[in-house]
Amino acid sequence: MATTAATIGSYGYGPTVYTITASGTGSYVAPTGSHFVIVEAIGGGGAGHGSPTVGNRAGGGGGAYASSTGIIVVAGTTTVYYSVGGDATQSWVNVGTNAAPGASTTGCLATQGTDASTATAGLGGLASACIGTTNYSGANGTVGTGAVGGGAAGSGGAATGQTGGSGEGQNPITGGNGGAAGSAGSAPGGGGGSSTTFGTNPTGAAGMIQITFL
Repeated sequence: MATTAATIGSYGYGPTVYTITASGTGSYVAPTGSHFVIVEAIGGGGAGHGSPTVGNRAGGGGGAYASSTGIIVVAGTTTVYYSVGGDATQSWVNVGTNAAPGASTTGCLATQGTDASTATAGLGGLASACIGTTNYSGANGTVGTGAVGGGAAGSGGAATGQTGGSGEGQNPITGGNGGAAGSAGSAPGGGGGSSTTFGTNPTGAAGMIQITFL
């Protein structure tokens, strides 16, 4: 789902903001009056792992956050492409090319949290593997004696015990909370919690893209 908001700016137009929270791909053409674009992304969260053995339960990792600013666009001509990651899948935005960016000069890429496995928590997406001028890692899930919550997206808090990590972090877009015991991660990008049943693995939440034309 995408939403658009517009207010009057210094050039008589915008900013125009597109926020995409459903996994999938798409594009937008720079609107009338725009000269620059800010792009932001949160990667998808990883799934938790369920098991009847308490020590084997684990939470998924949260997606990372990445952003790039001041990218020049030509109104009515430049196309901005995006991909919002689902469970354990990266999210990215690229200006002018329908593929993941190779540098922050054209876009951003936020890495995904990883799925948990037997007695192994999912890891948060790494800032060091992101592409952007500002990057934050997602939080890790945990392993414990109970069903463990997944890590939160974009520099949020790590999971503890049976409680998912908080999505409140340093990034401008608030990441989703990690899933509590037995629950899926919250959007955007929260890692899934665990469960008491083998084969029941609460999913990580889809990531998010925000595109701001100025």
